[in-house]
Amino acid sequence: MGRVLAPTRLVAALKRHPRRLAGAAFAAALLLSLPSLAGGFVLDDWVHLYGARGFPGIAGGLSLFDFTPTEPGQLQAWIARGPYPWWTNPDFRIRFFRPLSSALIQGDNALFGGAAVLYHAHSIAWGLALVAAGWLVYRRLLPGLTGAVALCFFALSEAHWLPTVWLASRNTLVAAVPALLGFAAHLRWRRDGWRWGAPLTALGYPVGHARGETA
Repeated sequence: MGRVLAPTRLVAALKRHPRRLAGAAFAAALLLSLPSLAGGFVLDDWVHLYGARGFPGIAGGLSLFDFTPTEPGQLQAWIARGPYPWWTNPDFRIRFFRPLSSALIQGDNALFGGAAVLYHAHSIAWGLALVAAGWLVYRRLLPGLTGAVALCFFALSEAHWLPTVWLASRNTLVAAVPALLGFAAHLRWRRDGWRWGAPLTALGYPVGHARGETA
């Protein structure tokens, strides 16, 4: 009988204190992201690192996600020096508007140099910020235990592993956080009449978009 009642008691306790389950979701997200500290630099991470350090033939500044040059005719020089093969179409373009994400990479390079583990710690911080922003939304859309359970699914979603592990994909997390915060502000504004909700809603989405189109 005690075994039968134990889950019922647990559910009753979580209904009284849904924040405990939300805290468990936050802790689980942290624990699952810790192995990424050993991820190092891979693929596009090196391009961003070289661009941040001013290597010739690679976009730098706030345009680290421009994988082709902006000036006409420059692509031929990139083909001659790499990374593109000789058969590349001269009109080929890959450019993403992510100035704020580029600024974060520049900051990482200035602060951490080649210490990849600190870059990954920075990504983990954004992952946890995403979970926190998600909680602000769920607690209003799905109050009580339902919102806490939803947060568990959100925090443990497999969609989060790539932007957490791969530094070049961190912009997905960085873009989502202000967008979710803007949505949370919108909900509070519409439901509670919070006067700061409208301007924060209007601010959240463009800030997120400047970090990545996934906002």
